[in-house]
Amino acid sequence: MPKPIIMTSDLSMLPPAVALTVASQYGHHRFPWFEEILKYISDYFTKVFGNQYQVLILTTNLSGARQALDFKNFKVLDISNSLGADYSSFKDDAIDAYLIAPERVLMGIPGAIIVVFKKSSVAKLEGILEKLTIKPYSLDILKAYNVWEKKQSTPFSPSISSVVGLVAALNFIEAHGGLSEHVKRHQEWAAFIRNYLKASGLTVIDDKSFSNSFTVCRLPVGIKAPEVVEKLAKENIFIELGDDPSSIKIGHLGYITQQSLEKFIKEFDKLFGQHSDLSFEDIKKYTFDSDEKASALVLNALDEKLLTPGPTFFNRDVFNVLDQYTYYNSKQFRKDFFSLSDRLSNWLGAHNQTLILSAPSTGFMEAAIVSLTEQSAIGLVVSHGKFGDRWMEICQAKNRDYVSLTVAEEEWGKAFSPLEIENFLISQSKKIDFICFQQNETSSGVAYNQPQLIEITKVARKYNPEIIIIMDFVSGSFAHDINFDQIDIDAAVIGSQKGLGISSGISFMMVSDRVISKLLKLAQYPNNWSEFLQEKSVDKYMDIFENKQQAGYLNILKILFGAVKKQMIDMPNIFHVYSALKSLDLIDKMGGQKVFLKHHENLAKLTRKHIKELGLQILGDKEYLSNSVTLVLFPNNIDASQIKKALKDKYSLAVAGAQGDYWKSKFIRIGHMGYLSSQDIDSLFKAIKIILEGYKKM
Repeated sequence: MPKPIIMTSDLSMLPPAVALTVASQYGHHRFPWFEEILKYISDYFTKVFGNQYQVLILTTNLSGARQALDFKNFKVLDISNSLGADYSSFKDDAIDAYLIAPERVLMGIPGAIIVVFKKSSVAKLEGILEKLTIKPYSLDILKAYNVWEKKQSTPFSPSISSVVGLVAALNFIEAHGGLSEHVKRHQEWAAFIRNYLKASGLTVIDDKSFSNSFTVCRLPVGIKAPEVVEKLAKENIFIELGDDPSSIKIGHLGYITQQSLEKFIKEFDKLFGQHSDLSFEDIKKYTFDSDEKASALVLNALDEKLLTPGPTFFNRDVFNVLDQYTYYNSKQFRKDFFSLSDRLSNWLGAHNQTLILSAPSTGFMEAAIVSLTEQSAIGLVVSHGKFGDRWMEICQAKNRDYVSLTVAEEEWGKAFSPLEIENFLISQSKKIDFICFQQNETSSGVAYNQPQLIEITKVARKYNPEIIIIMDFVSGSFAHDINFDQIDIDAAVIGSQKGLGISSGISFMMVSDRVISKLLKLAQYPNNWSEFLQEKSVDKYMDIFENKQQAGYLNILKILFGAVKKQMIDMPNIFHVYSALKSLDLIDKMGGQKVFLKHHENLAKLTRKHIKELGLQILGDKEYLSNSVTLVLFPNNIDASQIKKALKDKYSLAVAGAQGDYWKSKFIRIGHMGYLSSQDIDSLFKAIKIILEGYKKM
């Protein structure tokens, strides 16, 4: 199959320099290298828009970003197809925020949206959010703004690879003349293609509002647009349908080479007749050279080996997948996308389709609350640490009442047994409708294994047979032997940057049949799921669900419907999908699921063996220790944060510090998941031993 030629309005082909950078640069998002590239992005767009704007990054796609700012009297402008194609700068004081999808004109990859937010609109947004009953959480622009102001960072795990791709793309644009020259290229491409289409007998719709990034044209009578799109797709050339059956939309944005343009014209000629008088000489100087020597932008991302509880160790093979990059609505990508869904379901023991979302795992946590519970519902949050507390914050944002069973910070490492959870449920004066908890809490090192989870679901369903049980499986998946169907959980959220070992920025969810019944009930649909899939009035019930739940981009009914029907409902993270498939392939080569789970168990045992040999303590109850992370407790005379610093500065080994203030100087957190080896663990403890010996000499 020839290399894809993407001529659509919503996705650019990738410059080789961008692909090489994404494949080779990755690291922790809380480290200086990432802070530096966030600042570079901020400074870059501040020059374009002016100091009155703040540049933010949202881990989502355009649909999610639009929802994040969809408020009455709040003016938002999507300039994804204009910045760099029609204009090199924007200055409109009436606009509160601009949205930019980097995978279009700017030639990045999907997974992150640039939000250029007017600073003077903060008070307006605060006033809007204050009046809302149901507030945003993972897509809270105000939260993103405040975190940037305080820390120059992001509130949740960003799509690291998407941000890396954006920086590489901006660097590529600057190396080729900057945004002004990029606009000139797009002007020339648009004029060339429109002249060619007219010469081919097509009617170009000369609407002056159309961008230089795409052209809409009407086909001659008797020629159907879907047939043209399909014939070109068979040659691996992708264009789009127009707004009616007789029109097509041709994108000419981002990265266009002489070779790709010639290939497009050649195949288009076969459909509409050859034009021998067409000259490529004039346009040649405006196209990119596919033979141009490309090199990765070096970002110093790999200075430290990651032994943190996520993101995890960089495996180059998992990231080197952009040779498969293609149009997201192609038959090949749809096949691969739903293959990933099926493989995850098979791996994790779920008979229903695994759902995929362009968002951090927090997005699916929020989706579970807003889609699976009613506003009148009362929940129980079982929290063993910082990330368990996040469930409470989401419930508050979504106006769900809840009670909590919480381990105090100074007691981290303790776990609530199934019996304690049962007794707590029985003691409540009001009926509990849903439960949220972490399977694996990386802040305190507590994990539930399959037998304990089965007992928890048994006591919960004994208390309330209709209870909805939601589990954060983000950091425990792929490291703990847990079968979703067997534990009888209703929804489990899975992360990408933990045991699976790929970039953050995409998340997954498994759902039970009970969830499907709940969704249909909330949509007021009278029949079963099979009939819903064939329902002619499905939009009516989707609207009922949305009006009641106010889920928007995080609408699980809509996501599930699209997954089962094999429909792409939104722009996916193309790179992340292929990276996840590659990771599953590598796991299979290692020996498959059992071997990979044993690998995590062995790394955890080796870590704890080293800790005991050094005379140090492991924080936590031995019945609830994690295969993903271990907390190492140091004596009172040793500051754990200094151990962490010494490992990074002297040995380029990155471990995590304590999350809570009480524990800051007391322990470090060692992540042992993904593609780390036993040699990595040995090297870490060899370094810790040397550092501790230095303390003894003091």
